[in-house]
Order: sequence, then C-alpha cells, then structure tokens
Amino acid sequence: MDAYVQLGRGDLAELVRGSKKYRRLNMLMEGGFPTIMEMRWIQHAFSGEPDPDEGALVGTDDDWRLEMKEKYQADAELQVVVARHEAMEKRLRT
Repeated sequence: MDAYVQLGRGDLAELVRGSKKYRRLNMLMEGGFPTIMEMRWIQHAFSGEPDPDEGALVGTDDDWRLEMKEKYQADAELQVVVARHEAMEKRLRT
C-alpha cells in the first residue's frame, strides 16, 4: 500500500485495504466470466453488504439479471445499458 501511495495512487492503496474489493475487482479485470455467486460477492464487496452464503440457492444467470434489473430499475444509467443490450439482441435476431 505504501508503494501505491508513493506512486501517487492512493486510490489503489485504498483498494488493497479493502481486500475483498481488490481481489474481486482483480478477478473481473482478468477477463474471466464470474459465476452468479462471484457476481454476488463482487456486488456485496462494493455495496458494503455482507457476503451471501456460499450454499445459498443463487438461481440462473437470467434470474440474477432479472433481480438486478428490478433492484436497480430507478437507475438511469442502468436503463441506458439495458436499452443498448436489448437493441443489440434485437439486431442479432433479425
């Protein structure tokens, strides 16, 4: 963390301090496709919520997407992303 601060990257030092965030952000940056449970861990790491139980029923990818779309339906930026994705899917089907 000290090295990051010395390099003027206090933001990265803070990520290290919140190790869940660092590990989980690093996982996403490596380009892998996280599981539903890993997505929930990432979501919880950045929201401050406790991690879900690993044994909990998490459903399917589609279930997770629907849950997140409903939970964040008032978020204008999410609506832009969803609209773009739906338009792209529509173009691919035609």
